[in-house]
Amino acid sequence: MRVNFWICIFAALLSCFVQAENDQSSSVTELVVPTSAAPEPSVISNTPLIKIKLGCAVPAKSPQFIMLEEIYRATFAQLGYELEMLSMPKLRVQSGLHQGALVGSCARIKLFEEIMQLDGLTRIPTSIGVQNIREYRLNKVQLKDEASLVVAFTRGERALDDILPLYLGEKIPVNSGVQGLKLLVSQRVDLYITNEISIFFALSVLDQELDLTSSHVKAIDNYPYLTGYFNDETKQKFALLFAENIKQRGGALTIHDFLSDEKIADLRSGKLDSTADLSLEEPDTTELIQKN
Repeated sequence: MRVNFWICIFAALLSCFVQAENDQSSSVTELVVPTSAAPEPSVISNTPLIKIKLGCAVPAKSPQFIMLEEIYRATFAQLGYELEMLSMPKLRVQSGLHQGALVGSCARIKLFEEIMQLDGLTRIPTSIGVQNIREYRLNKVQLKDEASLVVAFTRGERALDDILPLYLGEKIPVNSGVQGLKLLVSQRVDLYITNEISIFFALSVLDQELDLTSSHVKAIDNYPYLTGYFNDETKQKFALLFAENIKQRGGALTIHDFLSDEKIADLRSGKLDSTADLSLEEPDTTELIQKN
């Protein structure tokens, strides 16, 4: 059996939330937004909209991309801009930001700021989506004492930096969810700690149902980032309008926007769906690889 096609699509979406590391100091600012009501739209009906481009590391035809695009287009249109949201790998988004070809990035975690040395880049403080870090283990295997646990983790995933020191035993880095699950199944490790996207894709590749137990470790917010193309006043207006639009849709995007509670529970326990479509490539993890 294999994972449902939409699970693979969702995995690709979440992959855009995983970030790289670089120990340089950040030049990114966080916008401080007043608590006043969102401004009235400033667009006059007969005024041509200014065309802009936003980068997003999400498959263009996925329902997730469509949902994100709808939110961003609505917000920018209220400010007089016609948005083209481009689907591209994370590194191309970063290149586009540096070159000035893009005015922002659709969804990144705060650690994104450590790799972007770009004056004028601003984090909008309203979350657009949430990713989950979970701890996986085989359901029927008795765990050792904490000091003896062997823990696998996804290499370079900076979201784990403050979590790994809590595990006292040996730690083994892996390059993919597939490798992590293989170590878990062979009982060479006791636990595998990773972003959910790694598990979603790994289950489809392994093509077998596993008896897993998982527990939530950490939730990480993802934010819009805008460049110095916009002045501070425009960024403030965008932030207020964006926050209002997110509020009206019921909050930031989560896995529950795309999967039923039953399907989520199945996947977190290693169960698979027989209606698989493996046409989707492995999520882009370019930024996960540590630089020596």
